[in-house]
Amino acid sequence: MLIRDCLKVLLDNKFTSNNIHLFAHSMGGFVTEAAFQDPKSIKINHVVMAAADVDQSNYVAGSTTLKNVLSKCTDLTAYWSSDDVALQGSRTFNKYIPLGLNGFPDPDTPASCTAVQCTTYYNKYAKYEGQPDDFSHVWYILYAPTPPLVNDFYADMNRTLSGGPAPTPPPTWPTRASGFVLRRPA
Repeated sequence: MLIRDCLKVLLDNKFTSNNIHLFAHSMGGFVTEAAFQDPKSIKINHVVMAAADVDQSNYVAGSTTLKNVLSKCTDLTAYWSSDDVALQGSRTFNKYIPLGLNGFPDPDTPASCTAVQCTTYYNKYAKYEGQPDDFSHVWYILYAPTPPLVNDFYADMNRTLSGGPAPTPPPTWPTRASGFVLRRPA
């Protein structure tokens, strides 16, 4: 349905694949993953997943799921946070590690896959005392920033979608997969 009723309609109506990006949050990652297993030929530009509730093991280098996803898009960016309470619950309930909880599982993930660790950013800028537990899962979308009034997730995603430089690399600390960290520009 996602391919036939949405993406194909856009491609058939004067949009080029370069102009079509897909943003999936939480279970939207599952919908995207399932739709992209369809053998129908389609190609869009960027796919961005934030807090994706999909099995991390489906995204190891060479997996069928990852090959199918990458055959439908130019690249895949996964924003993740190990402090996501909803995904911690999903891990317990579903018995898998969500991609949005720990990023790509394999340091040999293809170059067209980028993982952006957001745990540090969430704890420093978005987390506040007395917030509901589920905010750790939705802050990407609902975070009302403090001065400077910028939600760096949106700024970083905009840079990715416009083909700009990659997410901000960390100064010295190691991270998983491609090793990017969401942080405020200096």
